[in-house]
Amino acid sequence: MAEENSSLTTALREEAFAFVRSLANELSEGKVELPCFPEVALKVRRALDDESVTVARIATILGAEAGLAARVLVMANSAALGYSGKPVTDLHTAVTRIGLSNVRTAALAFALGQLRRAVQFKHIMQDLERFWRQSTKVAALGRVLALRIPGVNADLAMLAGLLHNIGAVYILARAGAGAGVIRQTELREMLLKDWSATIGRSIAENWGLQEEVVEAIGQQFDVDRARRGSADLSDVQSVAVANADQVGMEQGVDSSADFRIALGSLGLDESSGARIIEESNASLAALQAALSG
Repeated sequence: MAEENSSLTTALREEAFAFVRSLANELSEGKVELPCFPEVALKVRRALDDESVTVARIATILGAEAGLAARVLVMANSAALGYSGKPVTDLHTAVTRIGLSNVRTAALAFALGQLRRAVQFKHIMQDLERFWRQSTKVAALGRVLALRIPGVNADLAMLAGLLHNIGAVYILARAGAGAGVIRQTELREMLLKDWSATIGRSIAENWGLQEEVVEAIGQQFDVDRARRGSADLSDVQSVAVANADQVGMEQGVDSSADFRIALGSLGLDESSGARIIEESNASLAALQAALSG
């Protein structure tokens, strides 16, 4: 019986690795097949790929989907995300205020929200919710860190953080309810750990995201990568991914020793950990208000 179980485990492992290799091959050929991905998100993506696109055109696309339009408006009026002044009530002004990068972020967040609610993915709903909570933490922490590092774009840090586990989402969404990768928890977690960054990088590249966002997603687990000069977006992403669990902690809880060391590696004051976590908590609440639902 033990030999039979061992053989089954080996068969499942081979099946699972063959599956993710097939996904990687598809993505290398430019094929991104994410079921239930809403058409409006694709329209926004295609529009943003056009360098001559106007704000009016983007606002028109957003206005066709009330849920997405609401997210953009909430983001544009969020003081915690750095937007202040007279309240914005129209999409044209909102798009102008937050910029096209954050329109992309809102559209992708909306799309991921639709995936989480799709009946087709009921069997992985808990995983998708866990991924979403983690991604908002990474996005919040990454944004706060980026604001302190010259040359690192905070909006791109937020986008990279939000999409840091898109590879894991893609793997589980494509696996199907009956796949061995879903049934075996240990095997599933191992595959996600080993392949999510690679798959995520390919997806980000195929979606035409900025090269530094693509690299940040692909290198997010490479905490020891060689760096020349000052910290960049990939460094911020690695630190945010490794320390995101501290975001959302009770007020007044000090940051961990590992986080303080990581801050030093970014060229930041190691004693600022508690303050950064506090700011990330505020940013997390704003992100969840603007992008969830």
